[in-house]
Amino acid sequence: MARIGTEQFAEMPLPEIRVHAAGAAFLRHWSAVAVRGHWRAFWNSTPGSACLFEGRRLPLVPQRLVVIPPDTPVTLRLEQPAQHLWLHFSAGQPYDRFCGRVFSFRVDTRLRATLESLEQILHGATAVPRIRYRRAMLVNLIVAGILARVPARLWPTFKDDPRIQRTVEFMTQNLREPASNAMLADMAGMSVSAFIRGFHAEIGEPPQAFRQRLRLQHAGLLLQQTELKIEEIAGECGFCDRYYLSKLFKRHYGLGPAAYRRAGKRMLNWR
Repeated sequence: MARIGTEQFAEMPLPEIRVHAAGAAFLRHWSAVAVRGHWRAFWNSTPGSACLFEGRRLPLVPQRLVVIPPDTPVTLRLEQPAQHLWLHFSAGQPYDRFCGRVFSFRVDTRLRATLESLEQILHGATAVPRIRYRRAMLVNLIVAGILARVPARLWPTFKDDPRIQRTVEFMTQNLREPASNAMLADMAGMSVSAFIRGFHAEIGEPPQAFRQRLRLQHAGLLLQQTELKIEEIAGECGFCDRYYLSKLFKRHYGLGPAAYRRAGKRMLNWR
């Protein structure tokens, strides 16, 4: 009798896909932010632009879908006016820890049909509920397909220590709350030194660096999606004041919060 492969999916965290923006436009000027705290996918149904990453030029053409993981710096260049489709999304932990590489996936016939359908919907009226439902299904289908296309060998290796994962979940869900290493170590039932070593081995960076990155990513989303004042965003993300947020934000993203917000408003937001 043939062996049947099974897997306990209840123990495997599926991506918590959150789409932050989706849009389609004919670009004559492009001033997109070089670094974002979430995934970005770009597809152009007409050529005329490119993504530059570590000396490589990845053309945005109908045959390729370019995908940029969170916190990955790129240069985006519009060489001539082009029809452009974009998706911004997060996938939750641990999927959003992927960074440092840009992908250019081949667009086959089926994917191109899906992209063209979404582009058509985004260009048209989307107030009708059935159209909104179809748009949501198409977006989620594309995003799930993007994550599935990332080669398994490229995903970081995580030990999935439940003690460490408890602290990751706490930091993710409580950005405003204090979270010292001593507090997190106590939560994990470990000594401080063992916790810091274990966290770095599991996550790939020290606990406070990870926590700061989460807070800055959330600040970026609030700047993009809300009209909250920068002082309010600083409070929502657990920073002592807007000046400290601005200092860290500019160091991480290359732009201050106000400039980052202005750049984001030049693109159409998905609703």
